[in-house]
Amino acid sequence: YIAVPQVGPKERLHTRHTQRWRPPLWPFRTPCVALQWGQEGLSGEGFRPIFHLLPLLYHKSLLVGVITHRLDPRTKIIGVLLLFGIVMVFNHPLYMAAVALGLVLLGAAAKALLNFWRMRYILALLVVFSTVLWPFFAKGPTPLWSWGRLEVSRESLMYAIAMGLRLASFVAAGLIFLSVTTNEEFTQGLIRLGLPYPVAFAFSTALRLVPTFAGAGATIVQAQISRGLDVESGNIFQRAGKFIPLGVPLFIYAVRHTNMLAMALESKGFNPGAPRTWYLNPQMRRADYTALAVLMLLFLVALVLRLQGYGQVLPRL
Repeated sequence: YIAVPQVGPKERLHTRHTQRWRPPLWPFRTPCVALQWGQEGLSGEGFRPIFHLLPLLYHKSLLVGVITHRLDPRTKIIGVLLLFGIVMVFNHPLYMAAVALGLVLLGAAAKALLNFWRMRYILALLVVFSTVLWPFFAKGPTPLWSWGRLEVSRESLMYAIAMGLRLASFVAAGLIFLSVTTNEEFTQGLIRLGLPYPVAFAFSTALRLVPTFAGAGATIVQAQISRGLDVESGNIFQRAGKFIPLGVPLFIYAVRHTNMLAMALESKGFNPGAPRTWYLNPQMRRADYTALAVLMLLFLVALVLRLQGYGQVLPRL
């Protein structure tokens, strides 16, 4: 498979086989087509666009075109930890709304809003469930409603909204990190931060297996639905109970896949303690130091504000 730029009139090969395709948020002006080399070469019937490769080309182009993707892996790891720290500082809904808005703007700059949209239901459920449950576990001096031992105060309700925004902000920060960091970069960043290679390899392997197991679970559910399993009828608890037996084949698949992975590593002579050379060799640049300085400054400002009494509804995290 090869990718070539759109040819001009003089260098045109076969216009009937070339098609312009511009994905959303395309960062370059030169459109590309993915081509397959057939038995007759580029001039024969084997010359046709391969559209299933275009998302891959689009993803790789984003890695080059957006500055957040070009940062050093150590910068990304330390940066997401600083973002988690900023999220943990405040428990006032207005301050947490400002933090959440900042993460949305950062996600837009990192071209990660599509991942936000894919997780929109989970983000909304985190906010809703936190707002509903937290008022009964936090106590405040201004009661709004009480029934027996259950009591909801103005402070506990505001704290609940802030906790919902905090949980959604945690997920948003993680989505931004996963959107701008490849698995190889994450592994190398952990190693360069001083983490032992076996631990870094375990982290990267766990991240790599998540979409694999998710795809296997979806395949198992579809297979059972085709055999007559009804997952739409009943209340939410009955429908959730129908998915419990499906965990058995998924667990067997996970054990089998893990065993195959272990055998593959052994057959290739995998040695965690062996010295290694790296294909990727990123270096800390001015942009990395600037990003870390800005995030550290924001974290310190938020911490000072919290210590002075701003951004808190209740005297707790």
